[in-house]
Amino acid sequence: MEQLSERGRKILDIAQDLFLTFGYRKTTLDDVAAGAHIRKSSLYYYFSSKEELFRAVVSRRREEQFKIFQTVLKRPINIRKCLIEFAKILVEEYEQWSRALKILYAEFTDIIPILKNESHCMLSDLEAMLKQRLEKAVEAGELKPLPIDNIVGVILLMINALHNPPELMHYFQRYIKCIPFLIDVILIHYYTEKIKIAD
Repeated sequence: MEQLSERGRKILDIAQDLFLTFGYRKTTLDDVAAGAHIRKSSLYYYFSSKEELFRAVVSRRREEQFKIFQTVLKRPINIRKCLIEFAKILVEEYEQWSRALKILYAEFTDIIPILKNESHCMLSDLEAMLKQRLEKAVEAGELKPLPIDNIVGVILLMINALHNPPELMHYFQRYIKCIPFLIDVILIHYYTEKIKIAD
């Protein structure tokens, strides 16, 4: 996403708050312009349509999440601590955004192409980061040789399960905090240090 001016960032902040509060359908460009204290015609200088504005909001959020995950996965700590910290941040991010996801899923057909594209980008980025981190852990002797593609695939499946329609969300919310434990279970036979999995 290209760099925006301070006013452009303010517009994105206002739009994000409105989309998360009222949803995509009910939020209008008039609402965004009013919230940013600009004329609607000035809004078009930055974004040509509501869809473009929504795409920019989602894209910015994806970039913010990517930076958070990247920071954790690049920390020079052992692989187990790194992945558990990654999973905990994933859980925190989900809990912070679960209400917004419920609102947006109510309008799924309107926004599915945008969310699908951003979700695909995020999963591709995470896949590359996780593979790289696991490869480094094997090289450093923290993990025994392992089927990296398969393990990353299972972790990505867990992450993807967080993006379910509202009727399934309540089910997954009960188990969301299990993700760090599940990552430990997946890797237990590959750690070179003997570990005890916490409950």
